[in-house]
Amino acid sequence: MSLIPYFPNLKEYIPEEIRINQITAGHAKEFHDKLKARGMATTTIHKRIQFARQFMHDAVDWMIIEENPFLKVKTQKSSVKVNEFVPREVVDN
Repeated sequence: MSLIPYFPNLKEYIPEEIRINQITAGHAKEFHDKLKARGMATTTIHKRIQFARQFMHDAVDWMIIEENPFLKVKTQKSSVKVNEFVPREVVDN
């Protein structure tokens, strides 16, 4: 059984024997690099890192770990507009 909680792809890239309190910033950066090398969209990478960062933040709050190894991992947010205003005249046509 893995000691790492489930996150999309995280269990693939962090060695199974590593406990949560043994994950380093190096592991976090390597995880990010491997997602990029896999050719994932920047939005997907950002979301995966965001999930891991939040989980580790909660682990800090619960005093399971001392610091969040994902804090320094920088990602790009998507520049794609999801919501865009469409005038009523366009919808009616």
